[in-house]
Amino acid sequence: MACKQKSPEELSVNPHTIKAHNHQVGMTDTKLKIDKAKKADTATIIYVVRKLKESAEWQSVDLSTQS
Repeated sequence: MACKQKSPEELSVNPHTIKAHNHQVGMTDTKLKIDKAKKADTATIIYVVRKLKESAEWQSVDLSTQS
C-alpha cells in the first residue's frame, strides 16, 4: 500500500517540522540514504547506552567510575 502524501494545506505549521521537511525534500536519493543511515546509527548508540545505564552492573558501580 502506497503512502498518502499530504497536500500543502495539511502539512504542519510547526517551524521545526517545516525546516526538517524542507531539508529532506531538497536531498538527493544518495544524501537521503546517508541521512537515514546516520539517524539509524545514532538511534542504535542511544539504545545501547540506555541499556547499559539500566543494567545492574552499571548501577552498582560508584559515580566516579561511571564517568
